[in-house]
Amino acid sequence: MENNVILDKSKAFALRIINLYKYLCENKKEYILSKQILRSGTSIGANAKEAVNAQTKSDFYAKMYISYKEANETEYWLELLHESGYIETKAFESIYSDCKELIKILAAITKTQKIASNDNCTLLIANCIYGGVKVSTGSVSLGKRAAALQNRYKIRRFLKLNDNNNTVALAA
Repeated sequence: MENNVILDKSKAFALRIINLYKYLCENKKEYILSKQILRSGTSIGANAKEAVNAQTKSDFYAKMYISYKEANETEYWLELLHESGYIETKAFESIYSDCKELIKILAAITKTQKIASNDNCTLLIANCIYGGVKVSTGSVSLGKRAAALQNRYKIRRFLKLNDNNNTVALAA
């Protein structure tokens, strides 16, 4: 199986969250907020993994959107832990930037999925470019409506997938 950016990054992030949880419990004796961030921070990758193995397009979108919401919740808990003095600034900035990166990637994936469902298009697995990061995600089979959707969603280019003129949007 080829590398999947969101799965790799969310797993690495989950491991960092587990280490943060251990630190907060052992060194800071903080058990309430640390449990919250452990749940939301590890849920990001779990839901992304479920999405990759989804049986339907709507299930894929639903799981990726849950992952996106969990990443946003984790961002909140990180801010709270930092502002309350449980996490020092240097450590916070490092893990916080990883969290923000996950949020951007998941936002790109869920936005692409919304484009597909909102425009009544066929969903295909392809690559999406978001902020210079290559993301394995769902894209849109556009057919005759390609030009209109290209302008509407600021899509830079299309790749031809087969002889039936199905194309995949690479969102900018």
